[in-house]
Amino acid sequence: MKRAAAVLSAVLAAAPAVAHADLAVTGVYEARLLIKVADLRTDQVVEPTRYRLGARLSTIGALGILKPSVLLDQANGAIRSGAVTPEVFIQTEKNGTKRRFVRFSGAPSAPADPLTQLLRVALTPGGGSPCVGAVPVYDGRQRYDLSFLPAGAGRLEGAQTGFGLTKATACRLGFRPISGFSGGPPKKSPFLRGDPTATFAYAARADVWVLTDVAIPTAVGTGHIALTGLSLSGVRPPPIPTAKPQNRRKRG
Repeated sequence: MKRAAAVLSAVLAAAPAVAHADLAVTGVYEARLLIKVADLRTDQVVEPTRYRLGARLSTIGALGILKPSVLLDQANGAIRSGAVTPEVFIQTEKNGTKRRFVRFSGAPSAPADPLTQLLRVALTPGGGSPCVGAVPVYDGRQRYDLSFLPAGAGRLEGAQTGFGLTKATACRLGFRPISGFSGGPPKKSPFLRGDPTATFAYAARADVWVLTDVAIPTAVGTGHIALTGLSLSGVRPPPIPTAKPQNRRKRG
């Protein structure tokens, strides 16, 4: 289940609600595997030079797979010339008794927390594809690569068809462990029956991709983390060029 947990962590993205933001996306998800196993609320807040992310995942004890728990993730960072650069990632679980804090100071292309990497996918230009290939992830303990590989057209189900989303696109999620796993790299779980598939759809009015579903094939059927509610306001801010230092002439 370590592999499934890492994939699940990679699809969490959210931020505290704010009175005003250039782009604010709030999603409500329901996770089901035969029966309901978890609730997830996500928000993304993107401003011209900053972003804030966070998530609240509440799992329900079911099928002997998940224990009742609440997982809170938060991340924030800078946006420089349109490039998303992580600064802080915080994960809190077990009613606040377990907390992980990570401070990033690397380049935009360096490993980032899973929330920031999902934001980078969401901000892919509408003319492109959210299946961006491999992205390096570091969550404060584990280092792994998560890949978003083209898997054809996706589908919008139920209430999703009324959210004004288009161009549903499926990406196969690959997972490659690198370091930080207790007991060595996790072995492939016999419970899983293949790689998960993430579906994204494009919100043209905001110029952002929205995660609508993660399908996870298992021995007892396909589980889904499905978008059931969406609130979207504002538009993605245009990149602000970073000011270049001016050369000053030396006085003779």
